Amino acid sequence: MKVPLAFDPDMVDYGPASGGVRAILRAWGELDWFAPPSGDPEAAFRAHLAAAQRHDAESFPDARVECVAGDWDDFIELCLCVRERPGWDWKFTGLKPLNAAHSRARGWMLDDQPSVDGGLWIRLPSGTTIWTLRWPDAAIAAAPEPARVQAGFYLSYANMDVVEAIEWQLADGHDDLADNPYVPLIATYAAGGYPFCMAADEYVLFTL
Repeated sequence: MKVPLAFDPDMVDYGPASGGVRAILRAWGELDWFAPPSGDPEAAFRAHLAAAQRHDAESFPDARVECVAGDWDDFIELCLCVRERPGWDWKFTGLKPLNAAHSRARGWMLDDQPSVDGGLWIRLPSGTTIWTLRWPDAAIAAAPEPARVQAGFYLSYANMDVVEAIEWQLADGHDDLADNPYVPLIATYAAGGYPFCMAADEYVLFTL
């Protein structure tokens, strides 16, 4: 299920990183959620892990990736497994701190950035800055009824990835995406791969 962006990223100026941010947004808007695999999701995901490891080898050690093809029942089971499993959380214990450390190292903070017309965040009167980019609700509706709750869970986490990909690029302040570890993760989704983290060194890469 493709859910195009509600705006044209080429019409918005994001400063020196505009080219990179626009490329990330275009890739996100072209994702065909929950479609059969295309391309090489395993290669894309391994590129993501390698890039993350370059930046934080302790949090992203050498990992085993098990590739699993299945149906919606299997997808539901994997979602429930990672939701109920205590301990390592790939997104909140791994990727989110990775992005935060990268921003700190470059002196970049979202709260310091001005609001952008037609942009991706807004500044509330309280001073809090929130992202307006949200996961594609229409893709949830494309899942069969029994799977929609878990599809929504998965997409809410995937939405974190595109936000952090953009923050990373803005902190870098240039167009080159080669060092951005979130870009190959978006490419994994684009190829029809859905990663699930079972432990810091163990992942399941699921395809429908």
